[in-house]
Amino acid sequence: MRAAVGRECRVLVHSPVLWCGPLLLVAAAVLLMRVNAGYHDFWVNYDPQGDDQILARYHTDGVQTATSGFLVGHLLALLLGAALVLADYAPARLAGPVPDPRRVLPGKLTVAVGAGLLLALLNAAVSIPLAASDLGPPPSRTRVEAAGLSFDPDLLADPGVRLTIAVGLAMFPLLAAVGVGLGALVGTWSRLFAVLVLWGLASIVVGGAVSLSAPRPPALVFGLLLAALPISGHVAIGWGAVAASPVGSGGVPTGYPELAAVAALAGGLGYAAFGYRLGAALLRRRLAERQLTRPGH
Repeated sequence: MRAAVGRECRVLVHSPVLWCGPLLLVAAAVLLMRVNAGYHDFWVNYDPQGDDQILARYHTDGVQTATSGFLVGHLLALLLGAALVLADYAPARLAGPVPDPRRVLPGKLTVAVGAGLLLALLNAAVSIPLAASDLGPPPSRTRVEAAGLSFDPDLLADPGVRLTIAVGLAMFPLLAAVGVGLGALVGTWSRLFAVLVLWGLASIVVGGAVSLSAPRPPALVFGLLLAALPISGHVAIGWGAVAASPVGSGGVPTGYPELAAVAALAGGLGYAAFGYRLGAALLRRRLAERQLTRPGH
């Protein structure tokens, strides 16, 4: 396994995703900070009135700025996992000798998960300190201060906030593992991007419907969020940010933030395990068929 992991680290070093990904992630975390600082006004309540709503606005915007860039980071982690597979098994590579998937895929999965975790730590190292600075939610903070309300400027002291952010961070390595299976399943970059666009758009529609509609049966919400894996982690963050506010649930049904968190984590594990096993089987089948079609066979 050590040799396999070392090999995949060398493959990763030559991948454009490795060199472009961290730069894009840092840029996204910084540039989207102001957008996330207005999350409450756009998605929850554009005109908060009363002490409780003003505090809820500060709390929600604080969590959203602390997770700024997570959506971009999740996508990059998934692409990184897929890049490790396609580096060896893209169609152009299959024309020559390629390594046995049973020998190299475990190493690819290990490196993808580790790289996803590093991306998560990088994102948190940028977004969390910036969220506590003037680049964070200053309009919300200023209004709380102007109202003379007491508040804790350290949102990370709240266990609910820490749990919400932890779910978002955990999705980085999980989606990197999903990317390994997805890369093996689709086999080409063009099909990968097509799947991601369709899956992403469908997930946004489903996630938006679940978030903005009236309360639905928990089983239905759980199933929809499992299907909408690319966005389910962000639904968990959004619901957790609102519901963890010290002044109330913000309209989120009791237990739904935890439900979304479980759906995101369970979905990540399930898609990663299923995609890895099925992708490995399909990849071996494609290699066997390619071997049979070569001249002399």
